[in-house]
Parts: sequence; structure tokens; C-alpha cells
Amino acid sequence: MMAAALENQIYQADDTIDTSPYKIGSRTIQDPRYHGVLSMEEVLIKSSNTGISKIALELDPCNLYTFFNGLGLAKSHLLVFLVKHQERSIINVADGEKA
Repeated sequence: MMAAALENQIYQADDTIDTSPYKIGSRTIQDPRYHGVLSMEEVLIKSSNTGISKIALELDPCNLYTFFNGLGLAKSHLLVFLVKHQERSIINVADGEKA
């Protein structure tokens, strides 16, 4: 996700992400331990669920598919599903819908 965000210039390497917990529908996205504001590198090092999920929400599904296709990973059933069914976004699935 982060590589796709950097390649598509949605984020820059020196950007920071606030890893405060937040809600998507009825679900709270949070890390087991609060890390505060992290650099992009720290999001990876600390494996921040909150940081990566905030990055993922900024990605266009078609651009993400193109990115993964370039890596030879576009045959993933989940990727095909997400691009074909954009209305069933991460927000809807996180709120209890079945993927």
C-alpha cells in the first residue's frame, strides 16, 4: 500500500501520518499501542495498522490494481473483487459487510 501511495504521489517519503485511532462505520481502527504522529518510515517499522489503513483509504482502486499488476500480483481474487466492486469499499467491508 505504501509503495503504491508513494509511486502515485499521494504521499511523499517525508510525510507524516497521525496514527490516532479512528472509526470506520462501527469499527475502530487502532494499533495495539498508540504511536502518535509517525513518519512514513516509522509506519512501516512499527507496522502501524492505523497508519497503513489511512494510506490505503487514499488510494484509488484502479491505480492500486495497476500497481499490483506491475508486480505480477493482479491475479489475486481480492484485488479483482475490489476493483470490480468499488462500492464495497474498505469502509463498507469494515462495517460488517461480507467481502
